[in-house]
Amino acid sequence: MKFLIRSRENGDLNNGLRNFSILCDIANSYDMKIGIENLPWSVLNTPLSVFEFINLSKYSNTGIVIDAFQFFKSGSSLSVLIVHLRDSSSQDHDLDLLTQAREHGLFPGEGDFDLPGLIQKLKSKNYRGYYSLEVLNKNLHKIDAIDVAIKGFQSLEKLLQNTT
Repeated sequence: MKFLIRSRENGDLNNGLRNFSILCDIANSYDMKIGIENLPWSVLNTPLSVFEFINLSKYSNTGIVIDAFQFFKSGSSLSVLIVHLRDSSSQDHDLDLLTQAREHGLFPGEGDFDLPGLIQKLKSKNYRGYYSLEVLNKNLHKIDAIDVAIKGFQSLEKLLQNTT
């Protein structure tokens, strides 16, 4: 199965639906699915708003992408296509959400989010989809890419093994 992840940061809802329909048609011709991630600073700022947007589109090759940061900030859970896992620190609470999301992400296990609880909750709802690692941190570009990849893999593997 192939996936294309699409985030819509802001703009007119009707124009967004029109563009989304075009994207869904194109993706469908390649047997691809479209995932939309809610962004707290956008028009689609909660998983529920993404869910409603997807329902308005009436396309079956769509789903919601859950990012742990946005999940914990919104407190929602819905049918999920893919789950982005990353951690965050409560020490960053004084930063605005956009800065936290784009510059201060942590590997699973390095922050305060209850990621094992999130995974267990998803499993209890029969989630059998994909997990991905998304750690946006302005300091990671200073580290060798192989080392970052290894650390990311190890943190994700440890998290998933400890929640089976």
